[in-house]
Amino acid sequence: MTTNTKINDGSYERVHDNQEENNLNIQSNAKEAGKDGPSELNWGESLWLVCKRSTPTILTMIFFQMVQLMNIFYVGHESSDLLAGVGLGNMLLNVLVFAVTMGLNGTIETFVAWSLGRDEKMMCGLHLNRARVIVTSFLIPVIVLFLFIDKILIGLQQDPEIANIAHQYVVYTIPGWFCNVQFDTTKRFLQTIHMSVVSTTTQFVTTALHVGWGYYFIIYKDMGVVGAAIALNITFCTNFLIQELYIHVIKREFFAEYLPPFWAKSSFSWSGTKKFLRLGVPGTLMQCAEWWAFEILAIFAGMMGKH
Repeated sequence: MTTNTKINDGSYERVHDNQEENNLNIQSNAKEAGKDGPSELNWGESLWLVCKRSTPTILTMIFFQMVQLMNIFYVGHESSDLLAGVGLGNMLLNVLVFAVTMGLNGTIETFVAWSLGRDEKMMCGLHLNRARVIVTSFLIPVIVLFLFIDKILIGLQQDPEIANIAHQYVVYTIPGWFCNVQFDTTKRFLQTIHMSVVSTTTQFVTTALHVGWGYYFIIYKDMGVVGAAIALNITFCTNFLIQELYIHVIKREFFAEYLPPFWAKSSFSWSGTKKFLRLGVPGTLMQCAEWWAFEILAIFAGMMGKH
C-alpha cells in the first residue's frame, strides 16, 4: 500500500491507493515504451540531468554576487574611502547575514525533497514557512547590531571614516538584504520542486538592470553610499516582489496545494523548529567557515590603515 497526502479544509487526509493497480500501470507504461522495466540512465543522460538541475542554482549565485560587485565597481570611481567603506559593508553583509541565512536555507532543500518524495505537498510549504520564521528571527538581532556597527568597527581599530561609511551602507540596505534573504528562502523551495525558472529569470533581468540604476544613482546623481544602497534595494526588493507575485497571483491555483497559511500554528511549532535547526546548524557552520575564512581578511586589512 502507498500513501498520498491530500488537503481538505486545511487538514490532512490519508488516501490509500491500490498497489497492484500502480504496478499494472508501471508495467503497461514500460511495455508501451518497448521495455520490460525501468532502465538506468547512461552517463550522457546523467550529465544532462545534473546540468539541468544545477545550472539555475549556479546562475542565481552568480547574479547575486554580481550585484555587490557592480556596486563596488561604481563606488571605486568616486573615492578610495567610499570604495573601502562599501567593501567593508559588503563583507559585513556576507559574514553576518548571507552566510548564515543561506546556510539555514539550504536545509529547506532536504526537508522539501523528503516531503515531496512522500507526496506530502502541504508539508513542503510548511517547511518553507518554518524556514521564514527561523531566518527572520535571526535577522532581528542582526539589524540591532548593525545600528551600532560603526562603534564596533572603530573598537576593532578600523578607520573611523570608513567605519561610518560601512555603517551607513549596511543600515540603508536593510530593506534590500532582508528581502533577498526571504527571496533565497523561497527560491530554495522552488528549486526543490523543479520550479526555479522564475527565480533565475528574475535575477537575470534585475541584475542586468542594476547596471543602469547603479550608474544612475552612484555616478550620474553622485549619491555615493546612499546611491549604492538605493540601487541594491531596488534590485533585491524587485527580485522578492516578482517571485511572490508569481507564487501568490500568477500561479496561485498551482501553489495552493503546497502552501498552508503562514500564521498556522504548525509554522511556529517548537518541535519542528528543533528538527530544522538540528539539521541546519551544522551545515550553516560549514558554510560560514568557508565564507568567513576569506571575508574576515578585510578586518585585518583595515587594521593596517589606509596607507
